[in-house]
Amino acid sequence: FRTTMHKLGQTFVELEGDAARVESYAICHHVTAEPDPDRPGATRDVADQVMGIRYLDRFERRAGQWRIARRQ
Repeated sequence: FRTTMHKLGQTFVELEGDAARVESYAICHHVTAEPDPDRPGATRDVADQVMGIRYLDRFERRAGQWRIARRQ
């Protein structure tokens, strides 16, 4: 991708001691480019994708730090 952006939105956390189930929603924007045959050395955008995604994560606290243990 030439550029990407992920904007994190609504997040739900269910804490269970040193573990947590987390559900997060995001909007992703990806732009793909390819060489421009009319302008040597330049590129042109050929795809502009915007999508909604959902992360289903399990976080675990290890040595006092929260880390993603599993992502779906």
